[in-house]
Amino acid sequence: MNNAWFKSSRSGAEGGQCVEVKRTTAVVRIRDSKTAAGPVLTVSPSAWTEFISLTWHKSTYSGAEGGECVEVATAPAAVHVRDSKATAGPLLTVSSSAWTKFVCLDWFKSSHSGTEGGDCVEVAASPGAVHIRDSKSTTGPLLTVSPATWTEFVGAVSPK
Repeated sequence: MNNAWFKSSRSGAEGGQCVEVKRTTAVVRIRDSKTAAGPVLTVSPSAWTEFISLTWHKSTYSGAEGGECVEVATAPAAVHVRDSKATAGPLLTVSSSAWTKFVCLDWFKSSHSGTEGGDCVEVAASPGAVHIRDSKSTTGPLLTVSPATWTEFVGAVSPK
């Protein structure tokens, strides 16, 4: 393999936010094209191939104007999540099984909920956490507690 550094095809004439890549048979090295003497990230050729072949999908909650959205790319062993407005920014990487557990939570409405909704909560349990949300705002924030904390709470508020 060639031992030269190659600038990203996304580099413009002015430089921009670009990287340079050097491939050998054993490793792939990546560095900032503006600071060649700076740090170098080294990955396996298979990890590099997986990374460059990622296909990003915008969240179905994204509006035409962008909004507060994320993009997701799946790979065999991991799922990568990034801010759709800052695609060059940091990634959150989780295992495929953790992602599946996150997006496939089974939510249960409180038994105290009436048919009109009212002041109610929904709960979803996963192996290491219990997630609680407002039943009227299912895309809003979540409260996440340990299973032990949830058990203690339910025991304290349940009729004796």
